[in-house]
Amino acid sequence: MGWEVEIKGRVKDPAEMVKKLHDTSEFLGPLHKEDLYFCDPDGTRSRFRIRREGQESRVTIKSKKLHFGGEINREIEFSVGSAEKFEEFALMLGCRRDYAKVKKGYRFVRGGAVIELCEVEPLGWFLEIEKIIAVGDEKALISAQAEVRELLFFFGLTPGDVEPRFYSDLMAEAEEA
Repeated sequence: MGWEVEIKGRVKDPAEMVKKLHDTSEFLGPLHKEDLYFCDPDGTRSRFRIRREGQESRVTIKSKKLHFGGEINREIEFSVGSAEKFEEFALMLGCRRDYAKVKKGYRFVRGGAVIELCEVEPLGWFLEIEKIIAVGDEKALISAQAEVRELLFFFGLTPGDVEPRFYSDLMAEAEEA
């Protein structure tokens, strides 16, 4: 798998954004993702998740870094036949449940970028734009970062709407509040 170049921004009017997306992008369908995150036994930030989306369950681990207000992620992801059995497996290894996240919304594509307008409970609505590029292609990395940022602004978001923090950090802040 390649590098995932992603940016997200907070959306104030989801109904208006859905209309913009339908007018300018190809609609791929609704989305509903249920993620359960795990951490190492000592509670470090090293995490993996089990994602349930429709009838499919996938396990993902990412090496994540923030770069110019967006994310660059290297992912390893694979399907599992039973999310429940994999969760039991992880717990038996000593991993701990960390937090759960649910995303509901809509998926679009425009110019090779996947665009998701989603509500992340309890954080609100976000527009996420991502491109996948080959690992080690620095020129493509720089180009993809510019492209996802430009698309975010194309859809009417401003630099102040960009959310540079990871969802994990936002969820932790929401739990503390």
